[in-house]
Amino acid sequence: QTLLTCPNHHHRSQILLITASHLFHHPCCCLSSSIANIMVTPQITIQTLEGPESLLADLSSFSQLTAGTEFDSYEDPQWRFLLSGQDIIAHVAQTNSRDEDRVDVNIPQTTPTSFAGCVLRVKIDDDDDDETIGYGMVIVSPSQRKKGVATTLLKRALGMEQMRNNHGRCVLAVCSELGQPVYRNLGFREAGVISMMACKVSDIRKCNLPKNDALNCNAQPGHELDSKQKGWLFDLDRRATGFCRRKRINLLLKGYSEGCSCTVVFALSSNCGSDAYPQGVAIGRQDFFGGPFIIGPIIGSEECCLPMLRELIHCHFDFTSDSSNDIGVTFMVSNHMKLVENLLGVFNMARLWEFPSMSLDGESVYRNGDGSYLVMMHP
Repeated sequence: QTLLTCPNHHHRSQILLITASHLFHHPCCCLSSSIANIMVTPQITIQTLEGPESLLADLSSFSQLTAGTEFDSYEDPQWRFLLSGQDIIAHVAQTNSRDEDRVDVNIPQTTPTSFAGCVLRVKIDDDDDDETIGYGMVIVSPSQRKKGVATTLLKRALGMEQMRNNHGRCVLAVCSELGQPVYRNLGFREAGVISMMACKVSDIRKCNLPKNDALNCNAQPGHELDSKQKGWLFDLDRRATGFCRRKRINLLLKGYSEGCSCTVVFALSSNCGSDAYPQGVAIGRQDFFGGPFIIGPIIGSEECCLPMLRELIHCHFDFTSDSSNDIGVTFMVSNHMKLVENLLGVFNMARLWEFPSMSLDGESVYRNGDGSYLVMMHP
């Protein structure tokens, strides 16, 4: 008795979702597809956007939503990367700003509206036999907080999985402090720790990291990787995470918009030739020239990480002819606290925050991985 829906896999779906606690006896309850006019406050107009064409049409609305939030560094280029893949569905809440105390329902919309909130849904594994679903970028406009927007969006998202008869895992890779109470109320449990690290390019360039004679690090632009190197990358990522993520990694390598650049570093044993299977890999990208350098994923042993990171910084800015030492570097370390301490000491990095991962089953997002997933691909 909760929704009015007109599904279309590549365009917009208009959904009226009524938020009343008695309609949801469990966060993963199965939602009825019948129609009911139940006036409950707050009331939210939900749009479901699916496919790059539909998502990118609202690129500016996503960017505007993050202004003034903990994601305010995410502008058009970062959102373009998030929304350019075939694997993303966005549930967005829309509101008229005429009433500050409630979210009005207007179907059809007669006046322009802005996003009050959003949640992105991604099928993590490219293979059909793994139905693990990840949720991220759960954002609510500061003016619309404390009104149940995030809870409504997530209940909508979880309900859609039931409607799809999807019995796979539901996970949240990173859970901010503001969002954690909402996620816990919906049944999510802590399942790991993510540390956001940051520094300047100059911090890594001037570091006197001892040379590791047992390791050779080879870097090249992402779009120049040959089929063998891509095969190594896909295989390393699958071993580390337990997921097949070829589509998203290919998007990262080839560049998803004009002006972005990507560099890949493979760590090889110095006792082996250049065709030997690598011990690790690191990827970094800039979404636009002069923009922040976003690192991830990094896969391998912790001993490989620091040499790969240094090589990544040196070679990327040689490849792109960008010599600015003031460019910011960010990355998210996944469940490797010893590595965090090494980064703080060796590269003079700052730990911006530390948030948990969560899942409905309380198990690690990467429970099927081999423990070598050091730094996450983000955003």
